[in-house]
This record gives sequence, structure tokens and C-alpha cells, in this order.
Amino acid sequence: MDPQRPLPGFESPYLTTSQAAEYCRFKTPGAIRKAVMEGRLRSSGRRGGRGTHVFHVDDLERFLCGAWPHARGGRNDRVRLLDEEATMKKIEWVNRYNYWISPSPVMPGVWRRKEGGTVVRGRAVDPRTGKVREVLKARPEMDAAAAYG
Repeated sequence: MDPQRPLPGFESPYLTTSQAAEYCRFKTPGAIRKAVMEGRLRSSGRRGGRGTHVFHVDDLERFLCGAWPHARGGRNDRVRLLDEEATMKKIEWVNRYNYWISPSPVMPGVWRRKEGGTVVRGRAVDPRTGKVREVLKARPEMDAAAAYG
């Protein structure tokens, strides 16, 4: 479909939620909203930044064919990446135990390292002395689940 040519009955290739439901021949716009909520359909943005979702006809065609939203071309991907980068939480690393680690553990006794991998801290009873000793190991090749288990 030519992106510059408007659809019959529509002025623009960008459709609101209710227009998208009409285009997809759904009875109500609830199915479109549910598909967005479940991640099966991505909107091209919101009208005015806060209003109703706006969908491009090509995205609706992919949705109707059963394609996942990340299988599409790069028309809006760069803008979405910039938005996601702006809203991503920046991790403040702390220097603890002579390692740069995340301020809070990802699992009990397991912290992410800034350089990659994990730092594991625990306590164990020394079988020779019977005293509790602290164990601190850096695991550069392990993720948190492997280091915890």
C-alpha cells in the first residue's frame, strides 16, 4: 500500500483507535485496545502526545496477518528507541566490597557487577573451626539465577 495515498473513507494513513477498529471490522474498539495492552499491536503514538492511540495502516495490516509488532520495518523504531532510552532508569553503581555493583541485590546475596557478571556474598560454617565465615565471590561469567542456584 502506498503510504502517501489516503484510504477510501479516511483522510490519512494514520487512524485513531475507533477508526482502526472500523478498518479491522471489529464491532468495538476494545479489541484494538486489548491487542495494544497484550503487546500484539503497537501504536504509532498518541494524538497530541496524550490522547487516543494512533495506528498506521501498515501496522494494522501486519496485525491482521498475525505478524508480531517487532517484525515490521524501521519507520518508527528509531523514535521508539529514543523514547525508551529517555524513560529507562539509570543505574547508579556503588563501590562495595572493592567491586562496582548495583545498589540493591537482584536476588538475596547476589548483586550485578558494572563490568558484567555478578558478585555473590554469603555466610557459611567453616568445618575446621566451626565458626561462621563470610564468603565473597565475583562471578564475571554468570547471571544472577546461575549464581544464586
